[in-house]
Amino acid sequence: MKKLLALVLALVFVLSAAPAFAATEIEFVFWMSEQQDEIFEMVDAYNNSQSDVHVTANLISSGYWDKMGVAVPAGEGTDVLCVNALHMVDYIKNGYLLDISDLFESGAIDLGNFAESTYMTSTVGGKTWGIPKDYDTIAIVYNKAIFDEAGVAYPENNWTWDEFVATCQAITDATGLYAVAANGSMQTFGYLTFAAGGKDFNEDGTCALNSEEVIGAYQALADLIHVYKVAPTIEELNETDTATMLLSDMLAMCFTGSWNVNYYSEQLGENFGVVTLPIYNNTEANIVHSVAFSGNAKTKNPEAVKDFLTYLATYDAQAITASTVIPAFNGLVDVWASNYDVDLTGFTTPVPNGTAVPLPCAPQNAAEIYTAMGNMIGDCLQFNNVAQTVAEYTAKIDELLK
Repeated sequence: MKKLLALVLALVFVLSAAPAFAATEIEFVFWMSEQQDEIFEMVDAYNNSQSDVHVTANLISSGYWDKMGVAVPAGEGTDVLCVNALHMVDYIKNGYLLDISDLFESGAIDLGNFAESTYMTSTVGGKTWGIPKDYDTIAIVYNKAIFDEAGVAYPENNWTWDEFVATCQAITDATGLYAVAANGSMQTFGYLTFAAGGKDFNEDGTCALNSEEVIGAYQALADLIHVYKVAPTIEELNETDTATMLLSDMLAMCFTGSWNVNYYSEQLGENFGVVTLPIYNNTEANIVHSVAFSGNAKTKNPEAVKDFLTYLATYDAQAITASTVIPAFNGLVDVWASNYDVDLTGFTTPVPNGTAVPLPCAPQNAAEIYTAMGNMIGDCLQFNNVAQTVAEYTAKIDELLK
């Protein structure tokens, strides 16, 4: 009897000393160092909300895409990753990403919580491959001090292209300074393609940029440099970049993305102003770029990954990052804007009002084609031979699309 009692007590001791059920471990990687505090907070909130899954987050601030290009195809390095629009299509085509369509079909995630422009690039082939994380839009930031010096009224939202040009001329005439800068950024100036009534790609998969309407839009942009003389040349911008010119009182305005709001607001202080993009051809347009949370197709723990992704699609999770970026979840753009004591309508309205177009993403060689589009704009501005430049780049892009 004593032996039996001792055996029972020993068994109880062993069972009580046994470790608790181990959580499934998954890894999540990202590259956005300026968001690391908020992202770590978001991951901690998920880990503390349940005990079945534990996520370890790692920042890869240098060489992210080179490392992902090796690790993800091999099924190593991460279970969950951030994917931008320019890599999304190729990652899907190559089978790198986990199909998470069932999360939306089951109702675990309501796609209606996100604007269509934020998830179009991660919805391919009738399936969904990513959760919209955040988005950025384009507007004009201006230095109020230069407007005051010129005696020119601050620009108002929804101004036309003609009003924009007239304002630029008034500033340059009064101060001798450049009014605005234009460079070869597709994300910044690509909105002109759509405002002009054009598009990036035809139904047959060829490049659609070589149209009279698109050529006219980029000629209007080039005229800021070569006709009106209100913008620095590309050579001048290569010597002194746009941000330096704006913050050194050498420039009154610049086209920029919402990711720069915190920087410019801190640097310009009370002279920080924001206005919508000038409306070209009576058509409002903007370029929106959205980053997505995606799962590795070769993860060994797909259900744990989907559980984490479901959390990342919630209002509470995305609200954590609203201090640094515009979360993709509907309504959180106002939370982001509330961080600043200035009207940010230029950045906040394009997605909710449906005038934003997703960043141009080709069905193949997306990153290379996007770079070519930016180079096209840069060459239009530098050489002022817009029709020939657009025709040449259209041919180059068509080769990349074959």
